[in-house]
Amino acid sequence: MNLDEAQRKERTVLVVDDEPPIRELASRILLRDGYTVLVAGSGEEALRVAEENSDTIGLLLCDIDMPRMTGRTLADRLMATRRKLKVLFMSGHAADRLTQLGFVPTAGVPFLNKPFGVAELSGKVREVLDAQV
Repeated sequence: MNLDEAQRKERTVLVVDDEPPIRELASRILLRDGYTVLVAGSGEEALRVAEENSDTIGLLLCDIDMPRMTGRTLADRLMATRRKLKVLFMSGHAADRLTQLGFVPTAGVPFLNKPFGVAELSGKVREVLDAQV
């Protein structure tokens, strides 16, 4: 992979959320920041998008609580074949609901509370992409 391919991969974000306004907001912010953005409204759709773009996704930005497939399950499935994929989870749920979903936000697990602002999303995405694996 040459430098341009590596930079393109780091600059491609797959945004997955079952709520269209959240997908649209995140996409607008990320596009404004210069990222290439791929979107999906479900875990199943995200798997298809990821398969079509297998070598270009650097970051998965996904909601934790989605119908049929949680964000954690989606991340696990994608990371099984993409070990260098970085993940940023997001949710508007309280900690007790996240625990019910099998997700415990802890140090070392990138997490963003919804609703988020422009600076919050931009900063967190950059922080996750810059983190050493």
